[in-house]
Amino acid sequence: EHLIARSPRPLYLTCRSSLGPFYEKWGFRTVRPGEMPAYFRRLIRLVGTLTRFAAKGDRLLVMKLM
Repeated sequence: EHLIARSPRPLYLTCRSSLGPFYEKWGFRTVRPGEMPAYFRRLIRLVGTLTRFAAKGDRLLVMKLM
């Protein structure tokens, strides 16, 4: 709580999609690709390409705290 309170806004994080509900408790909200900074859009594409052949399940989720 201390680190979140002192962090500049907006604050972004990346996590597995299954952890989204956990971070929502702290006020983070999922960000759609069109709302993401370019860095995160590139990261999503890269991770999607690398995990395309992996087992189905979690995906990379980008969240934001205002």
